[in-house]
Amino acid sequence: MGRLKAEGVTAAVCWGDPSANALLSYCYDRGIDVPGQLAIVGFNGIKPSVEPRQRLTTVRANWSAVAEEAVTLLARRIEGESVPIWTTIAVQFEPGDTT
Repeated sequence: MGRLKAEGVTAAVCWGDPSANALLSYCYDRGIDVPGQLAIVGFNGIKPSVEPRQRLTTVRANWSAVAEEAVTLLARRIEGESVPIWTTIAVQFEPGDTT
């Protein structure tokens, strides 16, 4: 943690909740205080199969809505219609014990 602190690193935003929980375990095993020394945020909001040591701060996506929109856009594209390059789907911020 000394190197991260020297470089000014105070937070990690992980691609998904599994990697965020793995980082949380790594920090716990090495005595790094989360969120005191390092804040951790995940993404996807999928419930872990094993209860994590701390409740993770995450950004929860409605995966049913994501899948529905993806299928709709794919069907439109297959039918020869143009589809937008970007699609925005609402997410929800869920504060936990890691920020």
